[in-house]
Amino acid sequence: MKNPYKIPRPAQISFSGGRSSAFMLWNILKAYEYNLPDDIFVCFNNTGKEMEETLKFVKDIEENWKVKIYWIEFDCNLEKTPDIKRINDFIYKIVDFQTASRKGEPFEKLINYMKKRRLTFPERHNPDNLKYAQEGAGYLPNPRGRYCTEVLKITGASEFMKKKKIDVYNRILGLRYDEPRRVSNIKKKITKKVDVITPMYNAEHTKDDVRKFWKDYWFDLNLPDKDIFSNCDLCFLKGRKKTDIIIRQKPERADWWIRMEEENKNVFRRDRPSYKKLKEIIEISPLLFDDENDDGDLGDCFCTD
Repeated sequence: MKNPYKIPRPAQISFSGGRSSAFMLWNILKAYEYNLPDDIFVCFNNTGKEMEETLKFVKDIEENWKVKIYWIEFDCNLEKTPDIKRINDFIYKIVDFQTASRKGEPFEKLINYMKKRRLTFPERHNPDNLKYAQEGAGYLPNPRGRYCTEVLKITGASEFMKKKKIDVYNRILGLRYDEPRRVSNIKKKITKKVDVITPMYNAEHTKDDVRKFWKDYWFDLNLPDKDIFSNCDLCFLKGRKKTDIIIRQKPERADWWIRMEEENKNVFRRDRPSYKKLKEIIEISPLLFDDENDDGDLGDCFCTD
């Protein structure tokens, strides 16, 4: 039987900075006898909203496993009038552990760009868009319009491969065997030029396999709660219970999200309180949480564990 981790080439390994994708990377390295071919690229897209422990974990893997990881960050020139084609305005730069953004700079710059674009091309949104823009209301990403994932992660990964002059390749994602719905959804994104490969799913590796691997390993992802403090810290797709736990333990992590909502006169989600209100509720009743208020994680994202 062919080793699922002997992935077809050329390939781009989408490394989220989480334990599952790191487990996948280890098995791919092992399949290639710890020496990846030149046409396999490991990419980590930093939004600036990852926990410091995640960045440290990526650095530890890069140094200890002797594997090159490309740290990719979004950028753009906000002084420039937006182009009709968004992609013409996007810049993706390579950073490292020392220079990686830690205060949400790439994400904030994208939000500010979309606000400016909304005012420049109101006809490309809805009839009320110009009025909203003139009133100073920005266009925040939301469950129905996750442009943050699209631009900060997916497009960044694609543009990286374009710069390598590789048009046809395989995108490798760390989705497990116990995530069949996510695998099914992501397979819908296969194109003629970019195939999506899920070696963990093909190898039937589950969350238990990931936990067993890291339980005995000599370094690990040292997040307070690895199932809650993962990826983008207070992502609006996270369920209410997870969001409350993070704000309770790390209240300062809510401040960026509060500022984005206030500066844009808008909210990331309309079906629950604003981030400011959530923080106020927790400050009043820090130990109280009613499970009936938990709405569960909302949908899937390109960001993986």
